[in-house]
Amino acid sequence: MTSNEIARREEDSWVEILGPVGDLSTKIARTEFVPRGIQGNVAAVAAAILTGREMGLGPMTSLRGIHIVEGRPSLTAEMLAARILAAGHRIEWKESNDDRATVRVERADGLSEAEVTWTMKDATRAGLAGKKVWQQYGRRMLQHRALTEAASMACPDVSLGLDVETVAEDGRPASSTTVTVHRIDPTPEPASGPPEPVEDHPEPVVIEAEVIAEPPPPPGVTKPQMRKIGALIGEVEKISGEKLDRDQRRNLIANMAGVDPGALESANNLTEQQASTAIDALTQLVSDALAADEPAPAVRHSIEEHP
Repeated sequence: MTSNEIARREEDSWVEILGPVGDLSTKIARTEFVPRGIQGNVAAVAAAILTGREMGLGPMTSLRGIHIVEGRPSLTAEMLAARILAAGHRIEWKESNDDRATVRVERADGLSEAEVTWTMKDATRAGLAGKKVWQQYGRRMLQHRALTEAASMACPDVSLGLDVETVAEDGRPASSTTVTVHRIDPTPEPASGPPEPVEDHPEPVVIEAEVIAEPPPPPGVTKPQMRKIGALIGEVEKISGEKLDRDQRRNLIANMAGVDPGALESANNLTEQQASTAIDALTQLVSDALAADEPAPAVRHSIEEHP
């Protein structure tokens, strides 16, 4: 085999693993380890794994860090930060609050560096500040924008041309990690005068990384819970002899779950715990109504108490 053939074989090595990647994608495509946007899509899962492989990432790390946003593969902001640090580059947060974020990214080889500030005024000019996620998580979104821009200027080789995802599928910030890095320069400028004696055990280079993670959102209502809630609402309607409209159903479910009806768009927005509370309360409502001398007025009264 010639050297050119060996080079082509190494370059095209993805062909040899395409079958195993396809098998793996088929097995895991419908699991919760796959982002919701591509769950069940075997080809998309395989594409994410292969894309990550070209960046030196394992299959599951690829699925956590590479998502499809508006039809384009994108790195999460957390993955971008991790790759910057893994490449030996430096991230230093100069400022971060609800109004502005300033970050400095410096390459390990010293070839380039960038310091970028993103403010809420910038977000307003870009038409972003009015979005719900910016109103709820402004500080985090400013961090994402600043880091993404600085990284694209100082070390574009880290993202390899991929976009950086700033909003996850559930509308929350795609990353919940703030990385603060302090590094002692291992190659300081030479000092004037006689050299100081070298210690037998010199102090090592110190890199401290502080990761502050926000708690993950609570699990959402499950499909079995939704079916149970639907069945119980059907029982309520049957006992009362009235068909509840959409607002009546939503308000009743919200009050049974102990949440503000005005803040609940539909039962699909309940958490798993809220849905469990609603099921218990609806079950008790139906049971009490059936035990009453006049079930229909009893259940109607409960509905009217929760307009």
